[in-house]
This record gives sequence, structure tokens and C-alpha cells, in this order.
Amino acid sequence: MPPVLYAFFATGGNLIAAGVALLNLVIAISIWSVFVIIANKVELKEASGK
Repeated sequence: MPPVLYAFFATGGNLIAAGVALLNLVIAISIWSVFVIIANKVELKEASGK
């Protein structure tokens, strides 16, 4: 079950809990995406250098 829906159902329908779960998901994706972009740039640089 998606994290936002899980938080909503686990708390008995609390919209604030679903909002916090959504905020946490957005923050996690934002942090994670930076490292993925950097890894892709490094991989492209290594591939073009060989």
C-alpha cells in the first residue's frame, strides 16, 4: 500500500497524518534524486572517457 494511503488508514482517516507522510515522501525523493543525478553524470563521464 502506498505510504500516504497507509498513513491515512493506519490513523483512522487522519488527513494530517497523510499530509505528513506525503511531505516525508517528497523530502526523501528530493534527497535521493540528487545522488542519482550525480551518479548518472559520473557514469556518463566514465563512459565517454574510455
